[in-house]
Amino acid sequence: MPTREHKINRTLHCVEITSGEDHTGILSLTETRIRTTLYSYRVPVYLPPERAIFLITEENDVVSLYNNVALATSSCSRQVEGWRSIYQQEIGSNIAVVGRDRWLPNDPVKRVLFFIPSSSRVLVRQAFVDKVKLASSPRHIPIYETAAPNMILRGFAIPHYSMLMHHAIDYDIAFEIEFEQAKRITDYLDHVSCFTHLFSFSIGSCLSPSLLYVSREPCKNVNARKFSSDNHQCFYTRLDDRRLDAAPHDHESVITVLDDKDLSGFQECALAWIRRYDLWRNAYALMAASLLMNRQLSPERLLAACRWFEEIPVEDSRPSISTQHISVIASAAITKARELGYSLEIGNRIEGSLRHIRTESHRERFSRLLNAIATRFGAEIIRPSMLEDLCRAVRLRGKVAHGHFSLGGEADALELYRATLAMEALCFMLTAHDLPLSETNIRNMKSSRILIDYHYTAGP
Repeated sequence: MPTREHKINRTLHCVEITSGEDHTGILSLTETRIRTTLYSYRVPVYLPPERAIFLITEENDVVSLYNNVALATSSCSRQVEGWRSIYQQEIGSNIAVVGRDRWLPNDPVKRVLFFIPSSSRVLVRQAFVDKVKLASSPRHIPIYETAAPNMILRGFAIPHYSMLMHHAIDYDIAFEIEFEQAKRITDYLDHVSCFTHLFSFSIGSCLSPSLLYVSREPCKNVNARKFSSDNHQCFYTRLDDRRLDAAPHDHESVITVLDDKDLSGFQECALAWIRRYDLWRNAYALMAASLLMNRQLSPERLLAACRWFEEIPVEDSRPSISTQHISVIASAAITKARELGYSLEIGNRIEGSLRHIRTESHRERFSRLLNAIATRFGAEIIRPSMLEDLCRAVRLRGKVAHGHFSLGGEADALELYRATLAMEALCFMLTAHDLPLSETNIRNMKSSRILIDYHYTAGP
């Protein structure tokens, strides 16, 4: 791990080194905002927000700001001992890169190192735990290395040592992605989010990566790893502070690594998860949005679950009536219509109506998907009332979307809750359907938070 961690929720004195005027200011770094206020005592201050902005802080670090927005400019003037003016500019940023030198817009992101809260619930492999505890010198202990499309995935343990006992007493798990083709500072985060979503899915809580470090250099030797001074720490504004820094330990993680076999299975799942990212990008994002609401009961949570389902790239609705049968039924209906004295135009209308209703209904589609899930994971994973709860979710979604839904009492609340949990459970199982899960993973999935919540609500 880099030798220095830059803390969040701080206010630092700084000087900008972008304009050449050396305007002083204050940099505020919090979990929800990155804001810089610059002052000038000579000339008006204005830095174009569309360009990168560079600061030097009181700790002698260089901060590179990207995705900037000019929030306000102001001035204060007084006629005291001559005309005296002070100028001010306030700038909001979405990205702050902190390091020993500037991170320029065209600098390549070759590697990114990050941590995931509660990742030890997934990677609890006893072999490397014992290895960490026996370690007697500061080093990074490799856990795995996997080649993925256009990148290399790595994981390793970082021991914490006792000064008195002279051996590791605890450890952190760090993750690294090395890109085959270097990324820009503004577009590499999608890959980190994709990997983090796998842990969110496994644990059943929305997690965010923490302590992100980027490097321009490729990794030359993993076993003799030395983090160079090229590492820069990245901060991002978090628009929603409901993401968990640690997930509750009251349910199973779907993927749990306890031995080398489990570790191989985890790597296979990670590869499958990443390979389908282009197709599942929206579904992963909406899964995270839905998991954010797991502690509330609201119509918005039902909408989030339904949107998650709509973005899952499962097979589209199948026709419930074949094209050949539509023609046969239409022909019979047209003949009867003529016998009753209707004009020939009624024929086109009849056939058009039949084509409109040929697509399977929501009930038929849910039934087909639940059968596929039961075949993959076992029939006991499906509650008898799930089909009705899913159909109810679709009906309630229409009311919620059009503003016609209101909670009239406890019965309405229970109906909403069951429908929401049923839709989340369906999405969760569809997300897992094509992953190479082991028998142990499937058993864990049946005890996961999302399914347990629905099963308790739905009853036996």
